[in-house]
Amino acid sequence: MGAADVITDFNSQLEGLADGDPAAILESVQQSLQATVGQ
Repeated sequence: MGAADVITDFNSQLEGLADGDPAAILESVQQSLQATVGQ
């Protein structure tokens, strides 16, 4: 998964922000980006 994939997933999660958990979304994005950068 590349950075573009992480951002695409983040955008998808933002679309559901009204019903979602902002902290969980940010944690997910942070973990994904850290994994991508760590590759």
